[in-house]
Amino acid sequence: MNLQHGVVLGWSTLHLRASFLMLTPLLLVLQAHFGLSHATIGMLTTLPLLVFAAVSPFVGNWIPRCGMTRLFGGAMVLLALGVVLRSYAGITGLFAGTVLLSAGVAIGNVLLPTLTKAWYPKHTALATGIFVVAMNGMNAVSNAIVIPLAAHYGWQLVCASWAATAVVGAGLWFSLPNRRPTARAHKELSIRAVFSHYAAWWVALFMGLQSLVYFSLVTWLPYWVVAKGYDMALGGYYSFLFQLISLPASLLTPLLAQGRYRRHYGAAAGLIYLTGFYFVFAAQTSLWLTAAIIWIALAAGATFSLCMLAFAVRAANPLIASRLSGVGQAIAYLLAAIGPVGVGALYGMYGSWPPLLSYFIGACLLLALCGYHALHFTKVGEDAR
Repeated sequence: MNLQHGVVLGWSTLHLRASFLMLTPLLLVLQAHFGLSHATIGMLTTLPLLVFAAVSPFVGNWIPRCGMTRLFGGAMVLLALGVVLRSYAGITGLFAGTVLLSAGVAIGNVLLPTLTKAWYPKHTALATGIFVVAMNGMNAVSNAIVIPLAAHYGWQLVCASWAATAVVGAGLWFSLPNRRPTARAHKELSIRAVFSHYAAWWVALFMGLQSLVYFSLVTWLPYWVVAKGYDMALGGYYSFLFQLISLPASLLTPLLAQGRYRRHYGAAAGLIYLTGFYFVFAAQTSLWLTAAIIWIALAAGATFSLCMLAFAVRAANPLIASRLSGVGQAIAYLLAAIGPVGVGALYGMYGSWPPLLSYFIGACLLLALCGYHALHFTKVGEDAR
């Protein structure tokens, strides 16, 4: 593996979740600071997902024009501008900055499996695992330390500090050689052509269902814990435990999911999710609830890594990987925006949490089916290598 490329990509990957999700623990602080309503807070948390869905499909078009290294460098500049604007430009800047940094994150999310495919064709599984662990690990750390840091230094400075590291990342990208794909390759890789292949839809739906289940879970998990008679502090502990336990699964699953049984890992991850949800709803003691959370966390880490791996291994070349990743992530984040709202609507309809088990069972069964087909061995665009 090329060490220089790995350092640059790894440094930038640290920003792809933490830079926008670190705001989540600060929502009460922001609400008091700006006098925001609950509806406005909900809009603020949904806005990044909608930007991801809007921007992701177009990244593949920009690669031949800009080159992958310049494009990732530009994404880091957008991220840096966005976090500063979000922190110091009032309520308008809060939303405008969120749009800018989310656009930068969306570009980086699409380019991650694309560059993994281009730079590490013989070590795609290992590279995928390492970069996903870096992304999720930094998110877990930032969520753990943001409240005490904000109490000491102020939330604006803490959030804006990401601008400095993002600028360093942009400089690293602009220092790399910028090779643009050929016009011939670009002509053969339209979104329409890629998604005329059934495999592309399996991969996109696998990512979409993964996001629907994951974001529904992380949004409502603390409320389920409270509904079982425990306090909100334990819900926060479980949220941190969930992120922590998912890390080894994120690293190891792509390494294990090789050879002729690769498809079975995609199916197994969905079924592990399913059994985990059953035990979360059925658990009567904190010990069983903890075991269920650990079980679900393993499934969450595994499925996200497998989605990133599928974008890379199911594509015949890096440009096709960018198309798969772009449209797949657009579908994923639309479902991610809808999922938590759907859970809330179902809870409002039934007035209790247990009936929602059927919702998650259905989603996890579809996730297992899509995971099995998404990790098949045929490649999209075999003739466009």
